[in-house]
Amino acid sequence: MTYLLYFYTDVLGISAVAASGVFFVARIIDAVTDPLMGAIAERTRTRYGRMRPYLLFGALPLGLISILTFTVPDLDGNGKLVWAYTTYILFGIIYTVVTIPYATLTASITSDYDGRTRLSTYRIACAFTGGVAVSVFTMPFVSMFESEAQGFQVLMALFSIVATVLLFVTFKTTEEVVQPTVTKKYPLLRALKQFSKTHRSWWSSAFSAAACCLSRFASRRQPTSLYTTSVIRASSPASFRNLPRRLVVRVQR
Repeated sequence: MTYLLYFYTDVLGISAVAASGVFFVARIIDAVTDPLMGAIAERTRTRYGRMRPYLLFGALPLGLISILTFTVPDLDGNGKLVWAYTTYILFGIIYTVVTIPYATLTASITSDYDGRTRLSTYRIACAFTGGVAVSVFTMPFVSMFESEAQGFQVLMALFSIVATVLLFVTFKTTEEVVQPTVTKKYPLLRALKQFSKTHRSWWSSAFSAAACCLSRFASRRQPTSLYTTSVIRASSPASFRNLPRRLVVRVQR
């Protein structure tokens, strides 16, 4: 989602203030859904395991909502704003459903500390490499099409296909061999109610966490996309090799 702010303002056509509202509301919702999804995943018991089912059944919805998030509908300004809110919030929820179990899958694959460390290192390294590649090559690819709207939609379709296939491969090639320790179970709603009673500052903490996430999102990802697009906008893929070295330094940060 590195280029989402640019997509909203320059392609979808909503204002930067409206886009910031979309991000803010989505982060507030994330502050609630992330721990909630963690609790749900821990209570999941299926023949596929606890975490792996979410990779299997969440892959296709995640790919679809990713494409819709980068789609420009034939609507007026207010309709496009509603579209942005709806698709991005849904994207955040589905992304949480998939990535929270995915991130914790390592603990279910092996109980060996060194093995977990290696798996986490590989995952983070691949994620970082993919993020850099997206930051660098998105705009040259988009510029190959007649319109940026078409370019972003095709690119997200390709990303979604690759991500869906990889999630299916992860589901197929992994096995949850580490079983959780049997403890006293509490119904999810009862646990959340008790949590809210004993942690009265929870909503304040959630709000603060959402604000921090929004600041990180705005200060680290969006400047990269805006800088990149300001340099290579309307440039051909062939001229991309002549980009200043400063761009590479900025992306690596």
